[in-house]
Amino acid sequence: MKHFDVQEWLLFNQGEAGEEKEHLMEEHLVICEDCMQIFLDGIDEIEINRANAIITPDFTTRTIELVKEQSERLNYLKQPSLQSYQHKDRWRRRLFSYYVAAAAVTLMLMSGGVFQSAIHQVPNISIPYSLEVPDKKHNLIFTWPTQLREKTTGWIGSIELKNSKEVK
Repeated sequence: MKHFDVQEWLLFNQGEAGEEKEHLMEEHLVICEDCMQIFLDGIDEIEINRANAIITPDFTTRTIELVKEQSERLNYLKQPSLQSYQHKDRWRRRLFSYYVAAAAVTLMLMSGGVFQSAIHQVPNISIPYSLEVPDKKHNLIFTWPTQLREKTTGWIGSIELKNSKEVK
């Protein structure tokens, strides 16, 4: 990192450093605290008086008042209104009603035996097309749904046999 000396900062302060060099120096001020201190030390009383002539005496109080007003507006906007509470409550009720409806449909299907009949239909489902692949790795990739179905059907069948023996 290239630091600038006191003379360069004085030229910068007077606006005589050149446009490209001023840009580099401005970027450097953001990064380097030592150069920032040199720059601030270079500000003399004449420049402070020039700034006081440009800035009005009530500048600080007006700025503080504007900041307070803006923060009050932001705080007011951040506060949840009654409408937002009502909207959230309505949304929660609607979501709850969807869950209740889904549970009711599931219970109706279970009581009607739809899921049991689906279990009995699984063994009847067959895949009309089969792929013959000599490589065992590819064979596993293409036939895993069939293998899963066969194992699941056998497992469900054994459960049904146990249940039917217990009921009798």
